[in-house]
Amino acid sequence: MTITLILLFAYMTKVVFSTTDYLAFDLVIIDWVQSFVSDTATFVMLIITEIGFIYVIFPVMLITLYILLFKKKHYWEAVMLIASLGGGDLIKVTIKNIVQRERPTFLQLAEESSFSFPSGHTMAAITFWGMFAYIVWINLPERTGLRTFVAIVAPMIILLIGISRIYLGVHFPSDVVAGYAIGGAWLITCIMALNAIRYYKSDI
Repeated sequence: MTITLILLFAYMTKVVFSTTDYLAFDLVIIDWVQSFVSDTATFVMLIITEIGFIYVIFPVMLITLYILLFKKKHYWEAVMLIASLGGGDLIKVTIKNIVQRERPTFLQLAEESSFSFPSGHTMAAITFWGMFAYIVWINLPERTGLRTFVAIVAPMIILLIGISRIYLGVHFPSDVVAGYAIGGAWLITCIMALNAIRYYKSDI
């Protein structure tokens, strides 16, 4: 899965590098998503997109780290939560500055100033909220409805954050797809590392 996501991201990057304009499917998806524009939908999408901002993520991370470090003594889970978000952010900044793709100039319902590719919100959604959900999931008792709830709600939030970026006109769909791809690859890598550590510790 990780290799597939990396290959998808590499392909998206190659295609974006090969054109100075939007991709064909970008325009089709933007037109469709923004056909639902309304005051109510915009209000909802602005709320959803806030979940991907660092000023929302950071307090949640601090509370989670406090619980993991001081209440549960799950040190490696805390380390991998930081690594997932921090590593993802480093990857995002590096790629944005290499590709330097400008933001869409279509209907914009929000303002952003950084480069467009890949979507930082989408990457934060999948690297932080994905790892957060996984850590919550493994710490919940087995065969509980809360596990099912987390398994359903977390992917929905991650998906909706990506859609909100397209709806608000601040990202091309290809930015969002690339964010999911490289963010997903990094998330899987972090989860595999955490599982390897947990397995090793259980054998000691």
